[in-house]
Amino acid sequence: MFNYFVIAFVVFDLFLVIFIVYRRSKRGIASSLRKVIHDQWMMIHNETDTRYAVLQADKLLDIALKAYGYQGSLGDKLKKAEPLFSNIDRVWNAHKVRNRVAHELDFKVDVRLRNECLRAFEQAFKDLKAL
Repeated sequence: MFNYFVIAFVVFDLFLVIFIVYRRSKRGIASSLRKVIHDQWMMIHNETDTRYAVLQADKLLDIALKAYGYQGSLGDKLKKAEPLFSNIDRVWNAHKVRNRVAHELDFKVDVRLRNECLRAFEQAFKDLKAL
């Protein structure tokens, strides 16, 4: 009787490990959220207010990383998710521009800087397979 209990326990543990490995390998963004991100991205891309576009793109990246299971501020999430990005430095620079927009009232975002930030965010979304 004890042997059956041990065997059942080992089999249960094996299934539990397999389940955990399977769930971790399926990390990503659900197709319904990908659609929302795509639609929001199109609105951001067409936004004429340069400051607002950068703020919204940064917020959308935060949502995408949260869907991957990362917790904390966007800065914390970027640190943890660094291996997912093809060019993390560009993403950090875009996030730093967002911080300046949010915290410095007189910080100006010209069209060139806006486009540079949006290209960095767009590549980040592509790296996350969100676009």
